[in-house]
Amino acid sequence: MILKTLTLKGFSPYRTEQTADLSRYLGKTFLITGDTGAGKTSIFDGIIYALYGKASGALRGESTLRNQELAKNEESFAELSFSVNGVDYLVHRNIRADGKTAKKDDCRLTWSGGYIEGKTAVTEEITQLLGFDAEAFC
Repeated sequence: MILKTLTLKGFSPYRTEQTADLSRYLGKTFLITGDTGAGKTSIFDGIIYALYGKASGALRGESTLRNQELAKNEESFAELSFSVNGVDYLVHRNIRADGKTAKKDDCRLTWSGGYIEGKTAVTEEITQLLGFDAEAFC
C-alpha cells in the first residue's frame, strides 16, 4: 500500500480543509513531530478513519473525531488516496453532526472502473485489499 494524500476537513483540530501530500515521502523514513495538541495523532486518526471508520486509539470514538466548533450543517470528513498493486483508490468518509456515518453515501471507495458505497461494504473491501483489519493495521 502506498499512501498518496490525506485530506481532512472539520476533523479533530482541523476545522478547515487540510491536505497532506504523503507521496513525497515514498521510500523515505520521516518523523511526525510537533507540540502537544498540534494534531499529530489526528493525522493517524484521519488515515485509520478513512480506511476503517475508526479512531487509531481506544480512548477516542467516532463521535469525538468531528471538530467540536463546527455548526451542524458544516461538512466533516476524512479522505485518503492510496494505491495497492498499481491501482489507485480514493476513500471518503463523512462524519455527520450526530457523529455517525449511517447514511449509505456517507462512505465511498472509488477506483478506475469501480465504486462501492456504504460503511460496511467499504470497510470490508479495504480489509480484503490490504489484508488487515483496523486492529492489525494499527
